[in-house]
Amino acid sequence: MNLSGTGCKRQEVRVKPTPPEIEERVVLTREKLARLVSEFYGFQGSNYHSFVIKKGIFPGTEFGFYGADTVRRFQFAIVLSRIVFEKGLEGLYREVRIPPDVPSDAYYLNAVKLCLGLDLIKLNDKRFMPDSPVYLDEAVNALKRIRKLNEMEDKD
Repeated sequence: MNLSGTGCKRQEVRVKPTPPEIEERVVLTREKLARLVSEFYGFQGSNYHSFVIKKGIFPGTEFGFYGADTVRRFQFAIVLSRIVFEKGLEGLYREVRIPPDVPSDAYYLNAVKLCLGLDLIKLNDKRFMPDSPVYLDEAVNALKRIRKLNEMEDKD
């Protein structure tokens, strides 16, 4: 478009790239976690829902898989602890202090302790925040950590 003679000047707009710490994070759903866990185990099929249920990583229900449900941190700790026990990595646990926002009678207490003691889940400002959502990058990092721990165990 020719703007000459209109009195309009062309303005350049420069867009700065978004810093990584500001980029939008992807909230983890049961669907995404089931795919990640299936891939972690090398499962190539399309029926990964059944795979994670049969493997005992996810609980099965007669009402459906609820793939769109957001995975909460306490739920994620339970899933990770099942993988850790299945791989026999619980012996690598180191004692940790329980965050004040995890009730001492919570049914997920031992799962949280195990995940913190294996450095699979990070605290946020010294809090676990059990009902907060898990993000995709956190899940990927936790599974990478389990794989690394498993490789270290295999070498011994």
